[in-house]
Amino acid sequence: MAMDRPRPKANTPLSSRELWTSAALGAAGVLLAYAAIYAGTGVHDGFGDWDLHRTGRRLRRLSFWLVPAAAVAGPFLRDSYHRMLEGRGRGWDILHAVARLFLHFGLWGMSVLLAVTIRLCLFAAKWAAARLRLYGGEAKPFSPSWFAVPIWFIAFPFPLLGAPITDEDGGEVELPTPDRLSARRLLRWLPWLLAGMWFWTGAVSEDTGERVDPRWLFAAASYWFADFLIVARQVVPELKSSTVPAEEP
Repeated sequence: MAMDRPRPKANTPLSSRELWTSAALGAAGVLLAYAAIYAGTGVHDGFGDWDLHRTGRRLRRLSFWLVPAAAVAGPFLRDSYHRMLEGRGRGWDILHAVARLFLHFGLWGMSVLLAVTIRLCLFAAKWAAARLRLYGGEAKPFSPSWFAVPIWFIAFPFPLLGAPITDEDGGEVELPTPDRLSARRLLRWLPWLLAGMWFWTGAVSEDTGERVDPRWLFAAASYWFADFLIVARQVVPELKSSTVPAEEP
């Protein structure tokens, strides 16, 4: 099946509005990470626990550094993705894309696992209700295409380079084409990412048996959410507007 491809462009710089928006989205990602870690820790330990308030103070002090850093890094990320969409990515862009794949896998893997577990439980409940004639609809499990958006996001921007994504059997995974991809469809995964953060706040080190340092988790989550917001709110709309249908072979 022919796939849509990015339309070739000239060296078009981003507008100042785009860059300021990416800076704001980067800072928003830090605030979202703070809220997710604080809420996740509170659910684990109780919101009246003094350790939670101590952790909150540490994260707030760290946010004085992370918010400006994310606001500065946001335009660099946005410009990097813009160059990739125009087909003029540099060596740094490729290196970041490789690192990005491994960095995002931790949160997305946990979030997808949680989503799959809950959906399977709901499917089992609907199937049982249908067998008992308490549910009139047809119970259907999710289709493999349900995983397309997480795979596309983790692998981005390699799908733009024509790199095939294969499964364990060597078959090519069908990713969503730009006409089927939207910011809204990607943002629907945000609640699952926030739920995945709940698991990370309770994760413990295999070596020491102690909980993961929330400051390191805060730094990682700031990148996770800042990059997610920039891709969803800026990159996906540009991708949709810069693609043309591929010719049938």
